[in-house]
Amino acid sequence: MKRAALTLDLVDAQDLPEPLRALATRVAAAVADTSGLRGTAALRICSDAEMQQLNRQFRHVDKATDVLAFPADAAGSGRDPKSIGDVALSYERVVVQGRAHGHGPEREFAYLVTHALLHLAGFMHDNAPDYRRMRCAEEEILASIGLTRDQTAAA
Repeated sequence: MKRAALTLDLVDAQDLPEPLRALATRVAAAVADTSGLRGTAALRICSDAEMQQLNRQFRHVDKATDVLAFPADAAGSGRDPKSIGDVALSYERVVVQGRAHGHGPEREFAYLVTHALLHLAGFMHDNAPDYRRMRCAEEEILASIGLTRDQTAAA
């Protein structure tokens, strides 16, 4: 029996442009294909101020960050049993970083969602081998949906 796909529930995403909503679905499918990750993750779109608050609360770092991943705990905490965790993403950082890296918001958004979902799949980047493994998986996923460092999303 085939396992259910990886789905994203967008939270507080009313201002997220429709092309990025569709891109999130494509990213989730590509991450599932590469990592085997299945289930549902909440993707919450935040401001930099909200991200700073979350970063301070959970990582004890008092500054805004681009993306945070929160794996579901082993006990399930009364949540949907299909939930694999939550992702918080700063759309402000997507725009700024996409411009700074010269590839625009589409690729930056896809990269950050990919990065966070790989964390939910157990990927880490705390040492050089893990970092290389995660970076290779990120680039493979992005390439599979037509996004390389110098391209925007393929239709």
